Parts: sequence; structure tokens; C-alpha cells
Amino acid sequence: MMKFYLRVLVLTALLLLTAPVLAQDGEVTLVPFSNELFGVEGVIPQGWTEAAPGVYARGQDETDITSLIVQAAPGMTAEALEGVLLQQLGIDSLPESTGTLETDAYSWTLYEIDVEQAGMSIRVDLALSESESGVTLALLQALADEHDALHEAVFLPVVEALAPAGADTGAVEGEGESQAVYEDPEGRFSVPIPANWSAEERDGYIVLSSPQGLITVSIVVVETDDPEEALENAWAVVDPDFDQQIEETLEFPTSQFEHFQLHIYEMDDEEETLVQAEVRVYEGVSYVLLVVADVVALEQRLAQIQIIDTGFEIAAMEQTDLSDVEPLPLTDDLIAEFEAYIETAMETYDTPGVAVAIVRDGEIAYANGFGVRNPEGDPVTPETLMLIGSTTKTMTTLLMAQMVDEGVMDWDTPVVDILPTFSVADPEVTGKLRMQDMVCACTGVPRRDLELFFNANELTAEGVIESLATFEFFTGVGEAFQYSNQMVAAGGYLTALAAGGEYGNLYDAYVSLVEERIFEPLKMERTTFFFEEALADEDHATPYGLYADFTTRPLPMEIEEFWLEPIAPAGAAWSNVLDLARYMIMELNEGVAADGTRIVSAENLARTWEPQVAISATDEYGLGWIVSDFHGLLMLSHGGNTLGFTADFAFLPERDLGVVVLTNQSSSLLNTAIRSRLFEMLFEQPYTAEEELQFALNLFRQQVQEALESLERTSDPEITGLVVGRFTNAALGEVTISLNDEGVPVFDAGEFQSELWLETDDEEQADDDSVTFVLYDPPLNGLSLTFEPDDEGVYQMTLGSGATEYAFERLE
Repeated sequence: MMKFYLRVLVLTALLLLTAPVLAQDGEVTLVPFSNELFGVEGVIPQGWTEAAPGVYARGQDETDITSLIVQAAPGMTAEALEGVLLQQLGIDSLPESTGTLETDAYSWTLYEIDVEQAGMSIRVDLALSESESGVTLALLQALADEHDALHEAVFLPVVEALAPAGADTGAVEGEGESQAVYEDPEGRFSVPIPANWSAEERDGYIVLSSPQGLITVSIVVVETDDPEEALENAWAVVDPDFDQQIEETLEFPTSQFEHFQLHIYEMDDEEETLVQAEVRVYEGVSYVLLVVADVVALEQRLAQIQIIDTGFEIAAMEQTDLSDVEPLPLTDDLIAEFEAYIETAMETYDTPGVAVAIVRDGEIAYANGFGVRNPEGDPVTPETLMLIGSTTKTMTTLLMAQMVDEGVMDWDTPVVDILPTFSVADPEVTGKLRMQDMVCACTGVPRRDLELFFNANELTAEGVIESLATFEFFTGVGEAFQYSNQMVAAGGYLTALAAGGEYGNLYDAYVSLVEERIFEPLKMERTTFFFEEALADEDHATPYGLYADFTTRPLPMEIEEFWLEPIAPAGAAWSNVLDLARYMIMELNEGVAADGTRIVSAENLARTWEPQVAISATDEYGLGWIVSDFHGLLMLSHGGNTLGFTADFAFLPERDLGVVVLTNQSSSLLNTAIRSRLFEMLFEQPYTAEEELQFALNLFRQQVQEALESLERTSDPEITGLVVGRFTNAALGEVTISLNDEGVPVFDAGEFQSELWLETDDEEQADDDSVTFVLYDPPLNGLSLTFEPDDEGVYQMTLGSGATEYAFERLE
């Protein structure tokens, strides 16, 4: 969100002006202002112009150095900012403070600084306010003989009035703000600047930096159509001493560019720094993005990297705009072509079964099933029940909207007003979180799904709420997209509590509310949260998962049930495409069911569609919805994934059009492929999505194959003896590793078991005594465990890596 110009280049330029200044005539009039870039508002002198972001110049004539700077620097400390100021002002240290000033928004420390510059006596008024989120600054510079008058007329009123923009909106700062965009001075490209990042122009390139400086993205434009030459020249500009070797190069299929390459460099294991380079060649010019990132910071801010990557726009490229285009009618010929595509794509993606429904103009215009729903070969129909995963989240936020309608709660109701014992890891945030923050994916609480698998046998609705007290915040509130199943589940349960549910029975209270307020009035008669009910239905599908040998095979139903029930509001509903089409009709009708029954106000339903935090340049997360710009049209969607099912639910409100796709396959790319192909056909767009999805599938298969080739099913006692034992971790609980009848190690978490296969192609292991094993069987096949000797030579276990690393202690 920030271009933090207090490096202070603008200030330096102003201070170095040497000409005399004319006295200003007349009184100063202050007018309201709001600066979205820095997220502040207040007053500034009327007629002073913004010479640079946050820098307001009086500009009586070209020699006038009188100026006001009002800026905020998220993630920066006062000490760091003082260092910058001292250097630019040419002084060794700040003088003693002249005092402090308390306002409704800030606690200020005030300074007066005398500076001699080019024969001029300049006096600088400075106010600094530091908080956990960063530093806010107000600075006035003027000639000494004008200072006293401007101090009273400008500086003090500005400081007293300054406040965060929209300071009374609650916990999520920056909510709904547009993303700041850097425009190349030569007009060649533009790129969004994620919240709290900085953009700095350097000699021949621009660099975007994360708040703590642990991630940089340098952008260089090179006049060549040769990607290799462009990459070499880009590094020569950014870091002439760079000498890391490329480990892998990927050439992406694209109809937009002559080349689109990703270069992945060999990783420096000691520094744990990832380096990647992206080269796009368009009309003979190369646009290079060089990414250097601490791996933990990268994991924490991956969504912000995605904003930069997807939002990078080359000015010369024409963008598709469908805002004035009407979709084609669903003719028999179009449906025949669409169905032929589905059948071919099912083979490509190795999908057992799929069901599709299309909603058009308030009606179910099409519904059909393809393939099989189980190993017995029974066909999929539009009635076939499948788990819909996170598409359930949209139903939870719909329920919240209904409760707001009924006055049970408000979107801005503090969570602690509903549950006084509620807490998150940051005590300051606990009291500020509102009900809508539980479902916005914007609070900074990251994805912690491993806790769901490892603790499923003991986890309850109330346990999900209480677990939030232990979850580390990856980013600040409102700063970045962070997807958490536990947060949404807790939001659903807290809604049930607000509606009169009993703590200790919140699962049943939530399910009863959804059935009564959503399923029944929408006539979603087959939709349910109860596994027993779904499995008793003759037309239900069997889940299929991807095994370690890259075969898609049936999964036992128990593997789905044990982890989903505790987070029911986030992803445990069973449904079919007909019921979901009825649900979609209500959304398209702004809260009115197909039979004319209003189940929610248009106002509060629309609140769930309002963007809260950016996911990419074209996608934002609302309240349980992904809000997208589909070539100039608003698109609302939400997918869903369980261990053996995939859902896709998407609609275009401005065209009264949508599609639902359900498959009985884990992490299926087919769902997105079907949606994309349908919209391409209806809007007569080029057939491009399939090529990109096929590339992703082939790349995934290649990576899985390479991983498989590095695994060995070993019973060597010299190796297996190092890992056998009992281990415990505060978050994941106790696990046991024992040997089966063949001497192969088996990992047992209680909730699930898996053979462990030895990783044989680990360069890091060659340099030390560590060994790495990989879980081979579902549900967590592919998860790695590293065993390293401690100071006493006892092998301890670590699961995962980076920001989501879990260290286990050996019990025996």
C-alpha cells in the first residue's frame, strides 16, 4: 500500500534549495484531506500542492522551500526512521524533545530542529508516533523567520487532526481500500504494491520490498527478445556479483507473450533464501522480475507475491473487456460441444465422475452427470451427493447475514461480546476482532490444517474456537490474505452461540440453524452435514484420492469424516448440483429463493460480497466469497476440496449466469477447466485455459514422479532404528513410530497411520547425520519428517518446514 518516500529523497531536494524565499501573505486556511496511500486523514493548508506522495509544498514560487510532510511507515521503527532523518538533515542526533502531545489517534513526541543549509537558517518541526504497526510522521520545514507563525497556524493543527483513515471502522485496517499501483515513469508497465510494502526507484530498475525487507521483487525492462540475454542483463543491473546457478527453468504456454519463463535458482541452505526470476517477452522487449526471499517470510506473504505477479501489466498489451458482451444462448449445439469437452477432459484429468449444473436467468438451465460415482461403476447423476468442502463457507456467511437481519448480532459486533473468554494469540487483537473478521481471511491467522488431522479424535466445535488462542499471526490484521479453516469454523459456531446456542453443544446448534434457515426454505432437500444420512442415500459418491504412486483410487469414507466434522461451518456439507443450483439462484436473486421467498436482505447479502483483502490482482476475498474481476465483469465464486472431492461454484451477477461443478476426486483441476471452458464458449473467447491447466497437470505429474524416484521403502535396521519411538508436540499431540512385520517404519497419529519411506536424494542429508522420511499413504501422503541427532546423539523429529514447522520431542 505504501511508497514510503521518507528515504527522504524529497525532503533532501527541498532542503538543498538555495534561493531566498518570499514571505507568505494572508492567513492559512486548513481543509480536510485523506491520503489512501498512507492510510491517514486530517487537515492540510488550502492551496498547498502534493509534490510527492505525502509531501505538500506551499509553492508560492519556484524558490519556496516551505513544505509539510505527512506519512506513515508500517513495519518501521522510530529508531530506524530517525536514522534516515539524521542522515538527510545532516545532523548527528535529534535534539531533546520539546514535549509530547496526546490526541485521540496518536501519542506524539515533538521536536524542533535547526538546520543550516546553503546559507539558509531552516527550522524543522517534527512529530513522531510509534506503535506496534509502525511509525506515523508529521514534519514542517520553513525558514526560521517564518517558523513561529507556521508552527501555530499549520503544524500543531495538522498534528492534532491527523488520524488513521477510517479509524472508527474496527479491527481490520485498510479494509476495502484500493491497492496502490506503481506506474513506470516511461509508461512501459504498472505493478500493484501490496499492503505495507514499499516501492523504491533505483538506477535502471524498481524494487518492491516487504515490510521487514525479507522479500524483494526487482523489476527490470531489457530491450531484447532473448530471455537468456535479458536475465543476464537484469542481474547485472540489480546485483552484478550475483552468481547462483539455475536449478530449473520452466517455459509456460501462453498466447500473450513470445516467451514466459520461470527460472528457479539453487537454494542457499544456510541462509534459507529462495531466488527466482521471471522473464516475459512481449513485442521484442523483456520484462524481468527478480525475487529474493527468506523462505519463512515467503510462506507468510505468498498471497502478496501473487498480487505482484498477477498484477504486473505491460502497457502495450490489450486487455480483454467483456463488460458490454452478452453471453450466447445455451443451444443444443453448444451443449453438445460442451459435453464432448467434459468427456475428453475427464480422461485427461483421470477423473472418475463429475456433475454439472448451469443456472441462467433464474432457472436451472442444464444439469447432467458423467462418469462413475463408485468402484462398482454406478453412474453420476445431477442428484449424486458429494462433499462440497469450502463452498460451505458461503453458507456460513449467509447464516451470519440472516442473523444480522434479525438483530441477533451485527457484522461489527466484537467477538468477545458474544464469547467473553474468546482469545487469539495477540491480546491486543482479541478485543478488536469483530464477527465479520472471523470469515474475511484477512486477520493474519494462517492455514493450520495439520492440527485438524492430528487432533481430530478429540477436537470439538468449542475446541476449534479455543485453539485460536495458540495460532501465530503471520501478518498484521488487514494486511494480507491468510486462509484459515479454524477461523471460519469458529465464526459459524459463534454465530450459533449468538443465536442462543449452548456452549458445549455448538455443533448441533450451528447445523440446526443452517438446516432451518437455508436448506429448508431453499428446498435443498438432499443437502446435509451428517455423514450417516449422506451414506444412507443410495445416490452418494465414493471419494477418490491421489496415492503416492500417482494413481487415483477410492479412499475409505472414514478418512473424510474424522477431520471434517469439527470444522463443519468451514467445509463439511454434502450436496448435489441441483441443490447448489437452487442456492445459486437465491444468490443471483439477491436473497430471494426461486419460489419468491426472501431468506436474507439484499443489503446484508451484498455485505458478504464486499472485498476485504486482495488475493491477487484480479481476485479478492470477501466474507466467505472470492470476489473477482472476470474481464470487466463481477464474478463471485468459492471452490471446495476435501481428501476425495472437489467443488467449484461460480456466478456472474451482471449476466444472471453461473455454473456448479462437483467431482469425486481430490484437488481436481477438472472443475476449474469445465467452468473456464463454459465461459470461454458463452463469451466467444479463445480456447486458452485448457492449455494452461494441462501444463500445470503435467508439471505436477513430473514433480510427483521425481519425488517417487527419490523414495525407498526400507527395512534397514541401521536406519529404521533411528526413528522408532514415541514423540510429542504441543500442537499436534503424541505420535508413535514402530516397525511392521516387514521391518518398515509406520507412523501412527492415532487418527491415521502411514508407512514411512526413506528420502534418498537429499543433498542436505549428505552433509550431516539427519535422515528424512516421507508419509506414503493418505491422508497426508508426501508430508516429510526430518530426524536429526541432538547434543546427546538422540534423534529428534521435525515435521514440515519454514513457517509451519513442528518440532517433536522424543518420549522414549
